[in-house]
Amino acid sequence: MAFKLNKTSSLSLESPETLFRDMKTKKVHGPLSDQADAWRAYMDKALNEKNVAIQLPTGAGKTLVGLMIGEWRRLKFRDRVVFLCPTRQLVHQVVAEANAKFGLKTHAFTGSKLSYDKDAAAEYQNCERIAVTTYSSLFNSAPYFDDPSVVILDDAHASEQYIANLWSLVIDGSEQKHGGLFEAVVEVVAPTLNPADQKRLTDPDPRLRDRGWVEKIPSPVLHEMSNRLLSVIDSEATEKEHRFAWAAIRDHLDACHMYIGAKAILIRPLLPPTRTHQPFAASRQRIYMSATIGSGGELERITGQSPITNLMSKAADRQTIGRRYFMFPERSLNEQQQHILCGETMKRAGRALVLTPDGVRASEFGDIVRKQTGFDVFDAAAIEKSKTPFIGSQNAVAIVANRYDGIDFPGDECRLMFVEGLPRATNLQELFFVRRLGAVDLLNVRILTRLVQAFGRCTRSDQDYCAVVVRGEELNKYLMTPERRDWLHPELHAELAFGIDQAKGATVADYLENLDTFFAQSDEWVAANAEIVSLRDFMQRKSLPGAEDLQNVAAAELEYQLSLWAKDYESAYGHARAVIAKLTDSSLRGYRALWHYLAGSAAWLMYKDGSKGFDSRAREHFGNAQRAERTVTWLASLAKLADEGDDSVSSFDAETMKLVERIEGMFDELGTLTDFKYDKEEKAIREKIEKNEAKSFEKGHCDLGALLGYDAGNRNDTGSPDPWWVANENLCLIFEDHSDAKADGRLSIEKARQATTHPNWVRANVPLAAGAEVVPIIVTPVRKIDKAATVHMTGVLVWGLDDFRDWSRHALRTLRDLRRDYPGSGDLAWRARAAEALTKASIAPRALLQKLRDAMANGPLVPE
Repeated sequence: MAFKLNKTSSLSLESPETLFRDMKTKKVHGPLSDQADAWRAYMDKALNEKNVAIQLPTGAGKTLVGLMIGEWRRLKFRDRVVFLCPTRQLVHQVVAEANAKFGLKTHAFTGSKLSYDKDAAAEYQNCERIAVTTYSSLFNSAPYFDDPSVVILDDAHASEQYIANLWSLVIDGSEQKHGGLFEAVVEVVAPTLNPADQKRLTDPDPRLRDRGWVEKIPSPVLHEMSNRLLSVIDSEATEKEHRFAWAAIRDHLDACHMYIGAKAILIRPLLPPTRTHQPFAASRQRIYMSATIGSGGELERITGQSPITNLMSKAADRQTIGRRYFMFPERSLNEQQQHILCGETMKRAGRALVLTPDGVRASEFGDIVRKQTGFDVFDAAAIEKSKTPFIGSQNAVAIVANRYDGIDFPGDECRLMFVEGLPRATNLQELFFVRRLGAVDLLNVRILTRLVQAFGRCTRSDQDYCAVVVRGEELNKYLMTPERRDWLHPELHAELAFGIDQAKGATVADYLENLDTFFAQSDEWVAANAEIVSLRDFMQRKSLPGAEDLQNVAAAELEYQLSLWAKDYESAYGHARAVIAKLTDSSLRGYRALWHYLAGSAAWLMYKDGSKGFDSRAREHFGNAQRAERTVTWLASLAKLADEGDDSVSSFDAETMKLVERIEGMFDELGTLTDFKYDKEEKAIREKIEKNEAKSFEKGHCDLGALLGYDAGNRNDTGSPDPWWVANENLCLIFEDHSDAKADGRLSIEKARQATTHPNWVRANVPLAAGAEVVPIIVTPVRKIDKAATVHMTGVLVWGLDDFRDWSRHALRTLRDLRRDYPGSGDLAWRARAAEALTKASIAPRALLQKLRDAMANGPLVPE
């Protein structure tokens, strides 16, 4: 055979830009001005930086920018270059584009490393070819790409889950293959939980309240159970996904956190310790390509790297790519009309994309699609394997759960998409931050990034256009709030404002007429487009609350995590205190409380490691965590770890705040954008409690408790109370309803005995803490009692029926007032106002008991 001759390259290696201009085999014009600007900025400011972020608008060609930098470095410095994508489908898409359009030498590496093409692998190792692969191919316990010189992360803004997965043990109790591990870990964890939470963990109620429930095992408690966890997970973690994650965190359990939810367990560090992962950390340079880098240190927290040199396109704050027409049917249509609209829009478009935050919503939307259209439904797995069947179908809907990146449908591939629900929390740690800590501001950048990514799935160039139907109570409310839209790009803000205005009073026919006009791109739409551009020019983007503080503490947070990982508890404690000192913005109260807790946990580990006196430092920080934010009920669980002699800590009203948290869940479930569902629920309760008939009254009484935030229940078992209202695991109100009695009658000995024995039934059948206070209450219109019954009334409270009804009417008015200004889950200021209002209206448990005891003192039943 002929000898292989290596010719010296004649391509210009002065910069990525000159290299691109010299590549005559490419089939794309350019470079675009944004691309050339990015290359020049890289050469001027970031050539030798360890971490570089390059931000370009969606559709501005950031993939080419990143690949060309990689190719230039491969030729100039003989660097081994790895280009990371979120999914396999994107890997193949990037390689096809790079080889066919850009004239670059790349190869796709997907699947098992044993199946990698040997020639291509050798070319990568010898710096002859760029390797394009998935995040998981690099972020795993034994990656093939173990010594890259340069790592380029495409869609870096959305890489949090892909990077963190290496250090995340996820146990899903609803999956059969996870069952043995789930049950074994539950057996270890259960003794640390109250009975109600044990039930939520293993047998959750399918309603939103339990679906959105999350708890965190305090770090000192996790430390005490660590040996048992090590034993059971070592023996039960048989699945491949569990073994690899467990291997990464097993020896660093003291640097991790355990979260539990409805049939779910997550163990992971607060931040991914990427500096300990040599294939990533030892590379000469890491380049983060993104359309939305964001602010507040978000990219640093996602990647575990700091500092990062940020190169932003000049166009990033001027214009977006393509055009979206946003539709907000929930503003004017009832649920049935919305379903009809969904079906009719899909029939007009032919193909549609649906993005949802979770599998439950994906399943529900699939049912709507099948009922209204009969179209084929594709899930994420099918789309990622290949888009061809979907885009080759004239009538199809792709429904993708918890994925806002990496699935693109440019041009005619898809002109209609639905975004269902607010992507607020995609894992238990994020859910804990939102629902339990009220640290929403920490995740604002992440939420906005997901929304921007979702809205851009079908607009990938200036010529693209797509209709976006916004669905879901929480998402609608989020986008209809002007001050939240102020955080968005001015052009996206303008598109949303235009859509919201068009939705006012619109009928199904109005929406469809506007959609036809948009799809036709007619002169009428040209005029509408001009209005959007005009709106854009008057809008200014505002900074997110607390963004400056969050940016300032990001580096110290990473140092805290790394120190903890290295078991240097003293350094971790110092970095945690440094974070606390810089978190001064009032909007970050919940996050500041978290860092007091983390500082206390580090001090506790120092104490356990032999540092005398740090137990008192730990208790001081746990107490400060509670004082930092009294509206967070989870922090009340630190009371036994804090200084119990501190009255300001022990006075925390956890029972009232528990009601507030449940009311938040109820508002989210029934919605606050429109009154339809809430009015229906409230009306049914009012009607039932106004009736004297026993069964109707009892049902209304039970539902009233649930609406007011109590964990209410009712059973018809022999000997059971009528409804019961659980405030928290330490307090339960149980009722004997006597609504059908005559006002001139007497309370019988049988009723008195029933009320007195109800606590025994409740303790045996309702999950409560040992020693919980159980208070029996009789609701009755009578004013007299049999003399023989008085002996059985010790500890029993009496609530006059008329007084109960007056109180319930006032309670419902109070709740409606709170609903009126409810901003969404986790708002600490609203929680404080809600707690005050519940107390003032005697809805809060202790205030209600005091009201009833005062009434007993002033007018007890008269014996006859």
